[in-house]
Formats: sequence, C-alpha cells, structure tokens
Amino acid sequence: MSPLISAIRLAAIGTAVAGALAAVNSVTRGRIEANEQRPMVKALIDVTGDPRVGGLTGSLDPPLTICLATGVPLYRVRHISGRGYGGAIEMLLGIDAADRVTGVRVIGHHESRGIGDVIETDNSAWIIGFNGLPVSIAPALALTRDGGTIDGVTGATITTRAVVSGVRDALVETQNAPATRCTHVLSG
Repeated sequence: MSPLISAIRLAAIGTAVAGALAAVNSVTRGRIEANEQRPMVKALIDVTGDPRVGGLTGSLDPPLTICLATGVPLYRVRHISGRGYGGAIEMLLGIDAADRVTGVRVIGHHESRGIGDVIETDNSAWIIGFNGLPVSIAPALALTRDGGTIDGVTGATITTRAVVSGVRDALVETQNAPATRCTHVLSG
C-alpha cells in the first residue's frame, strides 16, 4: 500500500472521528450545561427561599437582581467569600426587597470535615441563623466572643468567624450600593 493511500485513509478516519465527536457534543451539550447549573439553581432557591427561581434561565452567575415581571425587585443575590481555616469559603447571600437576609449558603470550602463543615446545611442549621437579619445590622454583625450576637461553633471559631465576616462585609457593601437593574425576571 502506498504512503499516499495510507495518508488518505488516516485523514478519512480522522475526519469521521471528528464528526462523530462533534455530533455527540451537540447532542449532550444541553444536558451537561443543565447538570453544571443544578447546584447553583439549588443554592439560589435556598438563599431566596423561592422555588420560582429554579425556572430562571441564562447566566446565573452573581450578582443577580431577580425581579417580578413588573420590574419590581424581589431579591438580590451576591457571591461572597471569607477566609476560613482551610482557605476561602465561597458563599451566596440573598437579600429581599425589605432589605432582610433571605439566606446564606456555602457553595465551596476546604474546611475540616466534622468540624469546620458546620457551615453546610447538611451538617448543621447554624448558617440558617442569618435568615431574617436586616441589612442595617451589618456594622454590629460579629460572633458573640467578638462582641456580636452570632453564636460561634466550638472548635470551628475561625470558620464561623470567616462566614460572619463575609456576610458583614457584603451587607455593608449592600447598604452603600446603588439600586441595580433587573438581571432576571420571575414568571408566574
């Protein structure tokens, strides 16, 4: 067999494989994107307390201002972080139109299992304690051992202090931030 025929066969096989991969990619792209969005959608539902946000489309990367169809803002969702014992603690913070915290959820961390993971709702209800707090409390938000009103968790002081600090800083920024335009509209 001549080298030219071998090269033509190899090129044909390569083209067929590339075409097959492109076809598989186009068929599975939507499912992959939906699976990648699922944790963010759950976190958004958790921080707003509103299951309707599960129907939002488009980019769900914070900051988000979620409004009614009339343009009235319902929720602001921000990405916040704090520095814990194991590194960065990434969180979502929800605030409603009455300037109250609707929820805080951890979306990523490297804290110690069994100690620092008390910031996850699967392991503890501690983080739910932020729900309902007014944005105006921001300057005074601290752990009780730091003169505030939020109880820390024994053995996880650095972790809980990092969450409180991240929430406090975000609430202060929210107080000083101008109103934002709607990024998403709820239907129904």
